[in-house]
Amino acid sequence: QLVSFKLNDEDYALNIMDVHEIIKIEKIKLVPKSPEIIKGIISLRNNIIPILDLRKLLNIETKQNLKLEEQRIIIINIHGTSTGILVDSVSQVFSLERKHIDQPPKILDGKRSELLSGIAKLDDGKKIFMILSPQKIMLKDDASLLSEITSNQQQIENKKIELIKEEENFKKALDDNWQSQTEESEKAQGQNSSSSLKSDQLFVCFK
Repeated sequence: QLVSFKLNDEDYALNIMDVHEIIKIEKIKLVPKSPEIIKGIISLRNNIIPILDLRKLLNIETKQNLKLEEQRIIIINIHGTSTGILVDSVSQVFSLERKHIDQPPKILDGKRSELLSGIAKLDDGKKIFMILSPQKIMLKDDASLLSEITSNQQQIENKKIELIKEEENFKKALDDNWQSQTEESEKAQGQNSSSSLKSDQLFVCFK
């Protein structure tokens, strides 16, 4: 089974076994001094995910009339690191027999051909999908950069979470202290009112 997606007007696909999940585009945070192929990072359920710019890898220009609401991030695994690739839209999931998948033609530019594992043909070759190989998107040595960025940014994210928890605990301690003081103050006022009432009653009885 293959998951197909679009970049500009070109059709690409990934083996469904390589796809962990597909999410709507979130705010992508830039990473200073990172290579241009790294679009940035996102936090997915408190896990840092680096986002790759496939356009840079495939030498594709940015589409002018790109519909942002249709963009998706496909989460895949690149040499042990969960990584997102930004695509224009996700089209469909379809099954295809291996006999309908050919080797990438040599007429493709060298860089694009290196990233493909095959060419899928549908409708007697009328519809063509270029199948990407996650392990070819980045070499293992280059992919270590993804792991490094993820680790560094995860430490920053964890620190932020710790600070937020500390702030919440501090606020809770203040609220509890304020509540305790308020209860003690109300209790003291109640005792003073009771003593005053007894004095008034004693004065009336004496009279």
